Formats: sequence, structure tokens, C-alpha cells
Amino acid sequence: MKKILSSLVLAIFALTGAIIYNTGAPKAQAVYTSQDISAAIKNRIINGDFKISQRGTASTYTSFAAGTSGYTLADRWKMEAAGSMGSTATLSLSTTGLPTNRYGSALKVVATAAESAVATNELRQITQYIEGYNCADLFDGSTPITVSFWHKATKTGTYCVALNIVGATYFCNRTFTGSSSWTYQTVTFPPPPTGLTINTTTSAGLQLMFPLLAGTDFRTSSTVWQNVTTPSNKICNSSQVNSFDTINNEVWLYEVQLEKGGSPTPFEFRPYAQELRLAQRYCYAVNGADGYYISPGMGYKATATTLEQWVAFPVPMRGTVTGYNNISAYASTTPTGTQIAFNNGGGYLTLNSGSPGFYPSGQKNGIGYMDVTATTWSGTLQDPGYFLIGPSVIIIWDSEL
Repeated sequence: MKKILSSLVLAIFALTGAIIYNTGAPKAQAVYTSQDISAAIKNRIINGDFKISQRGTASTYTSFAAGTSGYTLADRWKMEAAGSMGSTATLSLSTTGLPTNRYGSALKVVATAAESAVATNELRQITQYIEGYNCADLFDGSTPITVSFWHKATKTGTYCVALNIVGATYFCNRTFTGSSSWTYQTVTFPPPPTGLTINTTTSAGLQLMFPLLAGTDFRTSSTVWQNVTTPSNKICNSSQVNSFDTINNEVWLYEVQLEKGGSPTPFEFRPYAQELRLAQRYCYAVNGADGYYISPGMGYKATATTLEQWVAFPVPMRGTVTGYNNISAYASTTPTGTQIAFNNGGGYLTLNSGSPGFYPSGQKNGIGYMDVTATTWSGTLQDPGYFLIGPSVIIIWDSEL
């Protein structure tokens, strides 16, 4: 009878994906599947230890002028810029030189062209936008918010960290002293004001900012929450360091945590698979960097120039989905090994860098839709097909905040 019951339990698990408990052990020693996630997540920052990087492991900003802001490296982390700066920087993820007894990756920003004279409207910062669903409980009017992180920089002195209540454009900043060696920093923000317009669904609710360079438009002497949008958002005080006044200045950031309450707690470690799923709500990448990769899903030849394909996302994405690929980076060469196949492999067509286009057009119940276009295709209309991407191509579905 015991064997029959065990077999029944296993069958139920196979059909439902339910959690299996070790019934022969004390209840406190329940055994969970690898897909189990914590019931509550205290750190509202996703990828605070920079271990997820679907877009790649290094990037270069050739300019930090307004309009060059974007997600280019570690998932969920955005580089933002304003003004007409001409300075440049490289971003990378480093697994060496971390704080003692720590592991993982740190974000490293290096100035490759200096910006010694900062205009009033210039800004450069590292930031993360937190979805309203993930921070709505922080606005109860009585609970402080604590941010903790590891930091080091070539340029020592006063640095700032700021919060922005996005829907209400309320800002508050705190300062810390940057050191040339790794230092664990903690700052606590007062409870956000009540009665504000708060995004509590899929739009950005809260923004965490680490300014690296800021003109006077972005500076304030206030240490409380303030509603200031003219002439610019107020995210730091007058002592904020210019991290990019000298070539090769470095700024490092590691294990960033934002949590409810007035006391910092140890950084919340989350398994890689769990962190990846959290990140894929905002970005899903198919990467051919390790060789040929058969894209997920199956498509068919819809027109003489179009392959239509549905793509099942690992998790439903946050909202509107746009898409792009890095083929444009290879304007003078053919992306290595990128092919379309129809009729189970008959009629391969190698894509030219100038002709293919990838056009996601939204999602429904976690299923994304994509068109792949080029000048000509092999095969006939309605032929089933799929595409393979070579080591020079990354295709990205984007639903970032």
C-alpha cells in the first residue's frame, strides 16, 4: 500500500508540478523542487548582484548626451544621461576584485573620455525602475525605506543615492562617503508622503538612482521629499562628486538592496534561475553567442518576404513588447551562420545584415508574436519553418520600464 501511495504522489507531481514533501522527515525539513520561489521577496531590486546579463557582458557608451540612455548590460539596470556631454565610458561586469568573502559580479564603469566642466543641465547616473506591483506596499506613509550596497570609486568624496516616486515626481536623496576600497554603505529614506499619485500596477512606481555626475539643475540642499520638476529633477546635493573628471576613473557597484523598514539586513541571495525569471519579465533574449541556437517556437512562410513565428516567453512579460537585434552592428558583414529553414531544413537562406528585420508585435497570455523579413525566401507559402541564429546575433524582446 505504501508503494502504491508513493507512486500516486509521484504521478500527481508529474501532472501538476506540485511541491513534494518528504513525509518521512520532520515537517521543517520539507523538500522543494528547484522551481520553488520564496513566498516573500524583501529586496525590491531585481539583479542587485548583477549576475544576470542577457544582453552581453560588456558595453561601450560612445556618448552620454541626452538620448543615449538605455539598457545595455546587466538586466534591469539602466544608464541615464541628460545634457550634451561628449565624454565616453565603458561598462563591464567583473567577477574579480570583489569584497572579501563575496562572490558573483560587480558593475564597473570606467571613464574613457573626461568631462571636467559640467554644464548645469548635464547628468549621468545608474538607475533601476521598480514596477508598481513590486513596491506599492512601500507607500503606507509610516515606514522608512532602506537602501544598502557595496561601493568603491577612484574619485573619493561625497556621493548621493536618490529615490523618485515616479507617478508623483517626488524626490529625496541621501549622501554617503565614497572610498577607493570596497565599503558597505547603508542609507535610510523617510517614509514617502501620503496622498500622492502612485503607480501600483505595471508602470514604474519607484526609481532608485546613483548619480555619477550632475549639473546644478539636478542639485538641491533639501534632505526631505520634495516635488520639484522644474528646471530638472532634484537627485543630489551640491557636494556630489564628478566621477568622470579624469580618464580611467572607476566606479564599482555591488549587491544593491532596497527594502522596507529603517534597518538594513543582509543582502538577499536568490538562486540564479529565480533571478533570471524575475528579469525575463522585462527582457527576454535569444543568444547565439555559443554557436547555433534554434529559436524557440515554430513559424511558417506567410509572404514571399516574411516568416511569421510565435514565441513562448518563459514568463509573461510586463506589458507592451518591442523587439530588436544586434544585426545592425554588422552592417558590412553577414552575421555568422544565421539561417532560415523551411520544410524541415530544405532551402536554407543566409540572411544579409541589411535586409532582415525582427518585428515582435505584442503578446497574449505569455506568447509573443514575431515577423522575420528579408529580401527573398526559399520555399512556398504556408511552408512550416524555423530559424537558427549564429554566434554574432542576439534577438531581444523588450518590455522594460
